[in-house]
Amino acid sequence: MESGDYHIFFNGSWVDEWWKRHKRPTRIKVELTESLLVLFRQLVLEQRRISNPYPEISSYYMRILCLEVDRLLAEHPTITNTNYVAYEIKNYIEENASSLFKLDDVATHIGISVSRGVHLFKEAFGKSIMQYTLDVRLNMARERIIFSPMTLEQVSESSGFNNYTYFHRVFRSRFGMSPKEFRVIHREQM
Repeated sequence: MESGDYHIFFNGSWVDEWWKRHKRPTRIKVELTESLLVLFRQLVLEQRRISNPYPEISSYYMRILCLEVDRLLAEHPTITNTNYVAYEIKNYIEENASSLFKLDDVATHIGISVSRGVHLFKEAFGKSIMQYTLDVRLNMARERIIFSPMTLEQVSESSGFNNYTYFHRVFRSRFGMSPKEFRVIHREQM
C-alpha cells in the first residue's frame, strides 16, 4: 500500500478565516482519491507557470482543497481501522460506479473478504454496498439525463446499468417518473 505525507504552506485572510471556522485535527489519514490528486496536480501546474497572468487561480484551487478537507472530515469524523475500510469501499464504488463490478471486485481491491466488506459497509452507512451503488448510479444517470445529449439507452449504459428495462424500472421507482418524463420536465426548466 502506498502512502505519503503532503505539506502545503500558504497564508492569507481567507485561509485564516477558514481555519477558525472549525476545530481540526493536526493530522488526518485520508485515502488519496482521484479528486485530491487532480487538485494537487492543478496546484503544482499553476505554481510552475513561468508567466501567470491569473495568479488567483492557484488561490481558488487552494480554497477548493481546503473545502475538500472539510468535506473529508465531515464524512469521516472519527476514522478507525474498521470504518476506514468502509470508506475505502465507498470511494471504490464512487470511482467505479459507471462500470459493472461485483462484490468480489470490491473486496479484492480493498484486500478483505466479501462478507467482511459487506458487514463493515452496512455497519458504517446503514445500507448495503449494492444499495449504495444503485444510489450513485441513479444520481449519475439523473445528471446525464438533464445535462447531456445522450440517448436514454446511452445514459443507462454509461451509468453502470447493463439492462435498460431494469434502469427504467428503478429510475421510475426512485424519482416517480420515467427517465423520458424526467428529461422533458427538467429541460423545460432550463
